[in-house]
Amino acid sequence: MNIKTLIFMLIAVPVLSTGAYAVPADEIDWGWSIGPTFPNGAYGPRTDVDPELTGDNHLFDVWAPDGDGLYPVVIYAHGGGFGSGDKVKAIGSMPKLPGNEIVFISINYTLKQGPQKAIQDGIDAVDYIIENHEKYKIDPDKIFLSGNSAGGIMMNHIIFDRKTPGVIGAWHSAYYKKQFADLSVDNLREVGIPIAISMGHLYPEDKGHSALAAVTLLEKNVAAGNSGMWIGKDKESGSVVQVWLNGKWIKNASEDIDTRESYPSMAEWIHSIIEQN
Repeated sequence: MNIKTLIFMLIAVPVLSTGAYAVPADEIDWGWSIGPTFPNGAYGPRTDVDPELTGDNHLFDVWAPDGDGLYPVVIYAHGGGFGSGDKVKAIGSMPKLPGNEIVFISINYTLKQGPQKAIQDGIDAVDYIIENHEKYKIDPDKIFLSGNSAGGIMMNHIIFDRKTPGVIGAWHSAYYKKQFADLSVDNLREVGIPIAISMGHLYPEDKGHSALAAVTLLEKNVAAGNSGMWIGKDKESGSVVQVWLNGKWIKNASEDIDTRESYPSMAEWIHSIIEQN
């Protein structure tokens, strides 16, 4: 064995073995009765900086409808300040979407190495999923991006700065006050997509996860000629007590407003956007 071969083995073995620390797919508790259609897909090298993760970085889970068609997709990025969290911590209602003929995907990304690395992972994940859309039953022209906190920061960059083709809507939660993306009215007009934000905070709270920042973004999006919807939920009961839709409060318990007008669920909102495109 020559020295070059030995050096290669010393370097390569640890890298190739890192995936062994992740929890196997058949041992993961996703928290829902139906597991993913495609668990632990990989969009990049399987590196794991946290052995407690329920899947390596660069992995994603896919819930897809049973049919043979190509469906709209929601690609979701978890929160955690770019330092914690994993793909299992998706919004609880989202995996029901395959029953509404919508694909749902939750991604992992590199943690504890800063926003820039995490956001690049998000870009790589979205690109890989689009490139392999047929495998996952996805219509590449009907993409909705969704994020919680840090995940929302990531997805806003992918939508509004990178302007990824095929993205026709965004649905966020736990919207963080500070954003990296250009969210000016001019740029919102150029991108031209509907935005919905649902949070367990009430307008006009302005903490780190800011209801004020969320509604302000939606107001700008409506001013730019696009649709905007805000759903504010009571923290204790989880019930919806605020709804702002396209410039109008149709429900706001703090101001005794309740027009009794209906507002769309996520699946209804997605399909209504598709019908308009």
